[in-house]
Amino acid sequence: MRIPVLLLTGSILVAAEAPAQPRLTVDSLVHDFGSVGRGEKAVHRFRMTNTGTGTLRILRVTPSCGCTSTVLGKLELAPAETTDLEVTLNTEGYMGLVHKTLEVISNDVLEPGRILSVLARVAPDVTPGSAEVSFSDLKPGDHRKMSLRLKSGTSRPIFVKDVTLSEAPWLGVATRPEGNDLFLDLELLASKLPKTAPSGTDTIDLHVENPRPSTVSIRVRWEKAPI
Repeated sequence: MRIPVLLLTGSILVAAEAPAQPRLTVDSLVHDFGSVGRGEKAVHRFRMTNTGTGTLRILRVTPSCGCTSTVLGKLELAPAETTDLEVTLNTEGYMGLVHKTLEVISNDVLEPGRILSVLARVAPDVTPGSAEVSFSDLKPGDHRKMSLRLKSGTSRPIFVKDVTLSEAPWLGVATRPEGNDLFLDLELLASKLPKTAPSGTDTIDLHVENPRPSTVSIRVRWEKAPI
């Protein structure tokens, strides 16, 4: 008697090993410097990490105008290695909101070009709390005082070279430093106001340096009380 024999041929499946791939990961794609004085240089470091399985190569970094960049560490990173990209924003010639970008080119096959951004709000060298102050409802014997703060937009104190005032013997002007800022102290003697004028406007020009020379003009309005 013959016994049939069943032969089973087993197949062995071998999974192909995935090729090693580098992956560029940056700790932040955008950095906001906040308020920066005009002419100052703001510096930030982006931390770049190879989170892939192959060697990451930083091929080049292309910044936009007004920015410079330097890779502080290695240009080739093994898996899990990091390096820093230092970015310097030169605010000379800018005012208000500034937005600059730079592109990091690498051998990351999924995203070979990574865009990084830096933001800053560039403040004027000197910013008065107001361009105009008012003394109202003035009676003949009134002696009024008022102070106006001028804020420094740089890391330096405001230096006053000169103060000029339109011919106004009723108005006294003094300056007073506080930290990097400056206070403009005003005094008005109503008894010295022109007899026939119910109201008027005077202009104070402050010639300052911080560090560049500039002129800050403040209008002083006054108005007598109705008779």
